[in-house]
Amino acid sequence: MTNGAVSSVLELLSDFEVTRGTNPADIDVYNSLLNRLGEIVQTSAKNESFRMELASCEDLWRRFKVAIRQAWQFADAVMIDQETRFIYVRLLRGITLLLRNMSACELPWKQHVLLKECTTTFLRIAQLNGSVDEMLVSYYTVTTAFLHNITKDMTGYDNGFLEPLVRFLEYPAKHLINDQELSYCYCTLFLNLTASDDFLYGFFHTYSARIICGNILGGIAKQHSNIFKNPGKLSADEQITSLDAVLLKIFAKLATNESFGQYLVQLEKENSDTLFDVLKCVQPVVTSTEKWDKFTLTALMSWCFPIFERTAKLTISYLENKATDEREAIILHNKLTVTMDIISTLAQYDHVQKFLLSYGASEILIGLLRVLQNNLVRINFYKNPNGTIKGLKTTDSLGSELSDEQLLNERIDYNNFHIKATNFPECKLLIIEILTALIHNRRDVQDKVRELGGLELVLSNCIIDDNDPFIKERSVICIKFLLKDNAPNQDFVAKLEAKKVVQEEALSAAGYEVKISGSGELKLETINDKKCDGT
Repeated sequence: MTNGAVSSVLELLSDFEVTRGTNPADIDVYNSLLNRLGEIVQTSAKNESFRMELASCEDLWRRFKVAIRQAWQFADAVMIDQETRFIYVRLLRGITLLLRNMSACELPWKQHVLLKECTTTFLRIAQLNGSVDEMLVSYYTVTTAFLHNITKDMTGYDNGFLEPLVRFLEYPAKHLINDQELSYCYCTLFLNLTASDDFLYGFFHTYSARIICGNILGGIAKQHSNIFKNPGKLSADEQITSLDAVLLKIFAKLATNESFGQYLVQLEKENSDTLFDVLKCVQPVVTSTEKWDKFTLTALMSWCFPIFERTAKLTISYLENKATDEREAIILHNKLTVTMDIISTLAQYDHVQKFLLSYGASEILIGLLRVLQNNLVRINFYKNPNGTIKGLKTTDSLGSELSDEQLLNERIDYNNFHIKATNFPECKLLIIEILTALIHNRRDVQDKVRELGGLELVLSNCIIDDNDPFIKERSVICIKFLLKDNAPNQDFVAKLEAKKVVQEEALSAAGYEVKISGSGELKLETINDKKCDGT
């Protein structure tokens, strides 16, 4: 190709600049520009050499910058009626399409070009357009794609860029819902921006609410993503779309930023439902990632543990005061299960275990477990051969059958055999999973669990309870760790068993049984040791 490509675009930009003095009613001028621009855009999309020639000319980028700035300055004089507004938006969309095609070329110096001009011009045009139509949405989408291209590997942001850029991101709250293409462009642009600590600092401290809650959550994740359809850990068989993958990367970036905790604190005060929506998006990221470094683990725990701690205290108060507000219970239960699921997953790391212990997690966990143990209803479902539920049995913490109909109706939906949030399903299970990680090979923590009364609490959960599926198996593992090479804990359990407080089946499952020594003392023996002795 020759310099003719650049010349043709420069000539078009000059003619575009002249249109500011054109009679707005003279639509033919704009149509002529559109026809010429359309040919150039099509050629730039199909012809790599043509596209590269344009993108390599720094002077051309500067001329685009001037043209778009002038488009903003003179827009109010042009967009005076519906017909000229439409054609002016269409013309700016075409110019931005050309910029998008040019920006696909790998030219490192282009990164900061036109970022401020494109965002401020769009916002001004949107304001003057009066209403949101298909052409304006298309213009926004193309601008978003262009900004995505020029923000790749961009790590620093001038203060002058941030304000219009974030206002541009705030704009489409109600226009993203039905446009999947725009949703994807929007998310990929935002993912680029999260690579910059400078951007995230300004974002979290000033602009975050409408973008995260309104656009990414309300406009994209809930409408176009599988994240909300299948919360929690992502199954290996779960189909992850391209948009899902981008959203998960975004929430990974947000969740590991040091300012994320401050944002959640404010969100917790303002809207518990939205807080839970954010946590639901973060949960699969954290629980499905195979490896974290110490820096990110600290960042994750710095917001997750405080939310859990506050919620644990509120849950204890709720249950001890015999509260019955199901709405309040749902909020508490949601926050407990998500934060404890995250903590349980991360507790595999020694760094997290030390973090939790340094902040008194064992005391908090056992205190919460005790209150749950004393106040929750134990539930056992009776099932038909086909798996459907035909009835249930309800007991208290001592195993006595319950007959308090008011309490049971508050805790169980008998029409659907569904356990309500007021009975905090799966919370005891998660507590025991976390405790198991904390006590493993830590004699001091094992002793503290006994001193805090946690040993008997874990023992009492070595039973089947459909309110906490698989809690028996988790409790048995926890008991094994509490008793291994720990004589004081073994002696404590032996005395409990003598009082018939402990079920022999639970100890047997953990690999122990109570025997009387030659001196008449009760002691625990491992079943394997007994077999080795030939007895």
